[in-house]
Amino acid sequence: MTFLNPILLYAGLACIAVPIIVHLLTRRRRKPIEWAAMRFLIEAYKKHKRRLTLEQLLLLAARCLLVALIALAIGKPVLGAAGLLGGRGPRTLYLLLDNSLPASALGSDGSAALSRHKERAAKLLAQLDQSRGDRAALITLGAPADALVMPPSNDLAAVARLVESVEATDSRGDLPGAIARLKSETGEPGNKPGGAGRSTIVVVSDFLAGSADTDRALPAFAAEVSKNEPVSVLATSPLGAGLDNIAIVKAEPLRSVLLARPTDASVTDAATADAPTGDATNQVRVSLARYGPGVGQPGVTQVSVYATTGATTGATNGPIARAPVRWTPGQAEASVVVPIELPSVNDAGSMVIVAQIDRDAVAGDNMYRRPTETRRAIQVGVLTPPGQVAGTTVQTFRPVDWLRIALQPERLDARQSARGAGLRVLDVDPRALRQPGALAGLDGVIVPSPDLLDAAAWGRLGDFCRGGGLVIVFPAAEATVHLWPDAMMGAFGLEWTIAREATPVASAELAEPLTETTESGDLLAVLAGELPELTKPVRVTKLLAINLPSSSGETLLRAKDRSPLVVIAVPGRARSSATAEDKSDTSPANRAAQVAPVADESHPQRGLVVVFGVASDLRWTDMPTKPLMVPLMQELVRQGVGRSVGVWSGPAGTMPFVPEGTRELRSVAQAASLPNPGTRGSERRDEVISLGAGGAAGGIVAGAIRNAGVWRAQDVRGVSLGLLAVNADPFASHTEARSLAQVTRWLGGIAGEERVTIEAAPNSVEGAPAEPRTLLGDDPRPPVSAPLLLAALAVALAELVLARVFSHAGVTRSADAVQAPLPVERAA
Repeated sequence: MTFLNPILLYAGLACIAVPIIVHLLTRRRRKPIEWAAMRFLIEAYKKHKRRLTLEQLLLLAARCLLVALIALAIGKPVLGAAGLLGGRGPRTLYLLLDNSLPASALGSDGSAALSRHKERAAKLLAQLDQSRGDRAALITLGAPADALVMPPSNDLAAVARLVESVEATDSRGDLPGAIARLKSETGEPGNKPGGAGRSTIVVVSDFLAGSADTDRALPAFAAEVSKNEPVSVLATSPLGAGLDNIAIVKAEPLRSVLLARPTDASVTDAATADAPTGDATNQVRVSLARYGPGVGQPGVTQVSVYATTGATTGATNGPIARAPVRWTPGQAEASVVVPIELPSVNDAGSMVIVAQIDRDAVAGDNMYRRPTETRRAIQVGVLTPPGQVAGTTVQTFRPVDWLRIALQPERLDARQSARGAGLRVLDVDPRALRQPGALAGLDGVIVPSPDLLDAAAWGRLGDFCRGGGLVIVFPAAEATVHLWPDAMMGAFGLEWTIAREATPVASAELAEPLTETTESGDLLAVLAGELPELTKPVRVTKLLAINLPSSSGETLLRAKDRSPLVVIAVPGRARSSATAEDKSDTSPANRAAQVAPVADESHPQRGLVVVFGVASDLRWTDMPTKPLMVPLMQELVRQGVGRSVGVWSGPAGTMPFVPEGTRELRSVAQAASLPNPGTRGSERRDEVISLGAGGAAGGIVAGAIRNAGVWRAQDVRGVSLGLLAVNADPFASHTEARSLAQVTRWLGGIAGEERVTIEAAPNSVEGAPAEPRTLLGDDPRPPVSAPLLLAALAVALAELVLARVFSHAGVTRSADAVQAPLPVERAA
């Protein structure tokens, strides 16, 4: 048995000792005094001693019972759990509290919706009666749903304190997950062996679109629960109207890999003034979306963007760049490209692009963070057979010569090369791919002569690519029959079809210009404005036909007759047993390939393979001699490396992927540069997520991160492995209102619409039922146990009567009074 006020109970029970002490004190022996009639009194006492002792014990027991009953009444035992006091049985309340991103929306009075939710939850808990065995469970709905109190507890005060401590997340609402969690933790509510009483699922939410995905069906409980009353659902009223909200959906830099720009003053001296010093600027495409009634109105949103090198001591932030977005009535999506100036860095590492918009009702989606890789130089290996002599004229240039010129149009001197500016091109012997460390330190590999590679070499290239490397493949210029595609597609897990022989292009088709497809994404975004003019003079003489399903890659460039010229894809699972004779290759890409899981539907897609349909040879195309060649190869390498490495980011409420070897994630503050940022991320204190001794299994954090922010991944030595960005879930930004009918029909999936009750709120939608007087349908219970108080009163009356009777205070006037004197307790 449990008690509502155990401390008062123990104090009251201790008072039982008072009558016992008084009884013992009255039995103390006194010195007898002899007098004449004492002999008769002693004989009378001996005659009635047994009866007097029984009377004393009955009085003592009555007084102790009286104190005990008062103590129990104050302690208030939970007698209702067994139905001992009659009336209804115990009730179990499953409180589902919405703390998703829409719950952080500020109302006209400046208070957050979550504050209203917690206030309503507190009132519901106050209606429960612990003395009757009522219990409560608490599950928060910010994805993924989190069971804070499960199984239900009868410590209602502790549950109320937890409700008060709940904070808003930046993730979507996860009511389906909460119901599924409830079923998995407890089975059907109330359907426990020997269980009794009713179970009520209470959903406290405004039911905006971002917190109530009515397209997701809710798990159903059994319509009738055996030996118990059926489960019922109680929900607060949906918000009558949606909220105006503008969210940053995405912020993508046009250059995903930046070349470091040294901060030391020596780079500006006269001797090196003409040397390339890395990227000083970048462009960021910021995509916005707006929701709610304001979509039908015109408006202007100010977008601010800046870059920061990190949040450690000595972090450098670039200047803040701003650009307006002008909304037309009915426009729900928009984007703007903002040029920004980058801060200087001395070495490779990570930079964070931060985009922010004006304050609105929902602050969590007003900021977007995007990590960007910085390198001292991008190192590209070109597979070149040894002993080949470079051509001296255009007619004698080999494919590798054209590629080297495109990657390094101007030869760098020794000092510039030492500083690592630009692209570094290294010759790699194709036969050396079998040796350990052949690809160490390379960011990308270009294959101008794929017919020189065997299956083992292709297998190592496939591993390199899946580990985050870039591989660019051209057809063999000298080959008549192309047999290499089979080994390549098996190593890279591609479902393409590549012709065995090249097809000559008719002279009439040579005049057709190349055109960029809409599928290319941002890989050539920097050239988007110039690409049509750059492709006009290009002619194709010979083409190797490539056919790829739409789901297994993209066509980056194609001729006007729709023939693919450049195709790209993310590598899949290798179909052949690629060689891995030696695991000692220490390059970043190969080291990741040895331990990272193969990319599939459940893992982040890393690596990129680019395949040309034409060889870099004048017998196939005149592209090497045209202005297109240099910018095309430069952008393919720079943007391709950035896309290959991948970005460690994800929406709030998901289990993010992190670099292999990560042992802990440490939160990083990134909003200090912008005044009045208006986002919780800028105020968040330092947090650490430990991944345990095993680190992140398969690169996956064993738990979701529910709040937006930047996290630094560190290994066991505390060395930074990169930055992880978590941003607000774009779906959670939807602030359109759900109708009462939608919510009722949705919640009806739990136990049927007839068991769903929607509480009416002030100014709620018309047609909502009136709010019940209390959740339980009866009046609040008194702070003490009334039945026990009544029992204590009865015992008090009985003790009073017994004390009167046992006192023998009556005077007998009969003649026998002299012969039979009244007994006394003790002769003094």
